[in-house]
Amino acid sequence: MRSAGTRVGMASATAALSAVAVKFVLELAALAATGYWAHTVTAPSGFGWLAALLAPALVAALWAVLIAPRSRRRLRLRWRVPAELAVFAAACLALWSTLGALPALIMGVVVTADAAVLLLTGSYAEAS
Repeated sequence: MRSAGTRVGMASATAALSAVAVKFVLELAALAATGYWAHTVTAPSGFGWLAALLAPALVAALWAVLIAPRSRRRLRLRWRVPAELAVFAAACLALWSTLGALPALIMGVVVTADAAVLLLTGSYAEAS
């Protein structure tokens, strides 16, 4: 029979792993929101598809250089967390301007809850 401490440790590990998976989905959602926003904003000019490809590529490149775990120029945790949250906030604003308040609010709540779980479980350092 497992002790209460073991169950708590397993629950914490499960929560951390789940939060890392949710964060990955949020990263993909941020790229999709950025691309959709860029397409919507630039579609009248005829460059919608080009912008829809370039905007998420720029976000992904910045993420790869400054936030990704294997980056040589990875920001320290105290700078990385605000940088990540700024990317997610920009994605929420992109959703707000293209699809309305509800999708932006849902993403914002999920980002906030996920960041809280990652910080409380001490898993934020690995979850980029």
